[in-house]
Amino acid sequence: MSTSMLSPTGAKILDSNDGGLVTGHPAALAKLEGDRLIVKQVDGTRRMTAAGRAALDAWREANPSSRSLQSLPASVGVLPKLPERQHEAVLTAARRPDQLVAGRDDARGENRDAPWFRESTLRKVNQAGYANIRPETWDTSAATWEDTGRSLYLTELGREYARQRGGIKVRRRRVVIIACGQKKQPDPGVNEYGNPLAGYPAGELYVGDYHRSLRGAADALTDPSLVFIASALHGLVPLAQPLHPYDVRVGEERAVTAEKMGQHTARLGLDDADVIFLGGKEYADLLRPSVPHLYAPLAGGMGIQRGQCARAREDAALRAAWWKAAAALYEQPPAAAPAPPVPAARARLLAALGEYGIVPGRELSCVYDTGSAHYQVPIPFTRGAVGFLSIVGRDGSVDHPAGEHTGWSMLLHDECGDPVGDPVHISGDGSTVLDCLADSAALAAVVADWITAPVSRHCDCYAQEGHGRPHDRECNRYRRPARAVQ
Repeated sequence: MSTSMLSPTGAKILDSNDGGLVTGHPAALAKLEGDRLIVKQVDGTRRMTAAGRAALDAWREANPSSRSLQSLPASVGVLPKLPERQHEAVLTAARRPDQLVAGRDDARGENRDAPWFRESTLRKVNQAGYANIRPETWDTSAATWEDTGRSLYLTELGREYARQRGGIKVRRRRVVIIACGQKKQPDPGVNEYGNPLAGYPAGELYVGDYHRSLRGAADALTDPSLVFIASALHGLVPLAQPLHPYDVRVGEERAVTAEKMGQHTARLGLDDADVIFLGGKEYADLLRPSVPHLYAPLAGGMGIQRGQCARAREDAALRAAWWKAAAALYEQPPAAAPAPPVPAARARLLAALGEYGIVPGRELSCVYDTGSAHYQVPIPFTRGAVGFLSIVGRDGSVDHPAGEHTGWSMLLHDECGDPVGDPVHISGDGSTVLDCLADSAALAAVVADWITAPVSRHCDCYAQEGHGRPHDRECNRYRRPARAVQ
């Protein structure tokens, strides 16, 4: 049996089998039985045959990411038929490009003559999960239709009902977003009272050749009600929205942001739509954070893109290929979150020092010296002088990967910044990889000792030899303090 003979309803019944046993609407089961995909057993139950399993496997292979199956509960089976008005409301919405389940308040403007349904019908359709509202920017928590009375739109479950019970081949909405244009209609001016005259519908405001090419392709790709313009000032606007001419470009202070675009895409329900974008990269970059499945088929300069739009207007096969690619992006599983970066040795060191309250920004704190890539910890001496400990990796840096850590080295410096003697702490041999976490903890304990215990013999070389003379590297007048008594 070819996969084309297996209907979505039949595929769903087979897909929801329980150990090979299947249930569903009698008529659908009879069809599967007639096709020898299931067999009725002596006890009255029905079980998948080998042919049924093969047909289901072929269906899954042909529809590897089909959300028509995967986004619905496996137990959904054949959906029961709704009462007449609710049934009609769902099927009517499935036939509309925008999939709106229209109520009285939706029957206005261009939709004033379209069928609409009473509140009681909308409530039942919403309660059944076949339609839901969309979020608004002012929502502080999950909003409901009962609380807001907003317009209802079909959910995937509602589309599945229309497929099963109405035989309607309804899919996700196909939305096209096009970039605005710099060339616009002239300012309409003001009336005799000095008030601004009405603006232009957004679909008529932009008159540049590039924008008109984008618009021509968009009109060929989808219904005008599903075409939106990405305006640098206003965000996403429908073709009928009145606008006045403006002079704003992406990136300017008044321009729309990705956050504002995200509010608009949520309001338009673009998380439940295949979306094609026609325009430049700067607008695509604003849209992708909230529409990761955005498909942008145009490439090259404006002249090349205009040629691609012209071909899309004339070539149905190209348009179908674009929508197939957009659907594939939507169906594609979300990318796995990138693995967290391996922390640098510097992060391990700061964490270890932080256990003793030695943190950047406080007295006796670590100060990152970008010039020499080491940390400094101030150390008070007697007679009011302050020196410091310098900490660096055996490779001369604190920014090496933690997995390549070969040891720490710590020197004492006098109040003039000169190093005194040999390192007061050193670990590793500079070639063997050490456990950075444990090595950093050991170093932090040593630093804490230097801070909490007095320096028993401070160096007085300067007092004896005169200010400015360099220290002898072998000077031993500094002694590591004894561990503080707890």
